[in-house]
Amino acid sequence: MAAIKKTLIDTRPQTTIKMSREKIFNIFPIVIDEIISSIGYKTHLVKGDDDYKIDFLKENINNDLKDLKYISIPMDFNISKGKIKKME
Repeated sequence: MAAIKKTLIDTRPQTTIKMSREKIFNIFPIVIDEIISSIGYKTHLVKGDDDYKIDFLKENINNDLKDLKYISIPMDFNISKGKIKKME
């Protein structure tokens, strides 16, 4: 049996202002020993208001986790529990 793909559709009435597609990001901090060591992210081009975009990102978390791009954080600059911590 084929898997059924859920699609999030914006059924709210559109405003008269023409909305263009915007690049939005699902961002995932990668934490090792309570230190953010890198950032995983997935981008999407989406049209809609902010509430729709937030719902879209939430709906796509599981799929996005399978296809992340990564940005390393330099070893001399890590963030831990809201504090900036310089590694020497």
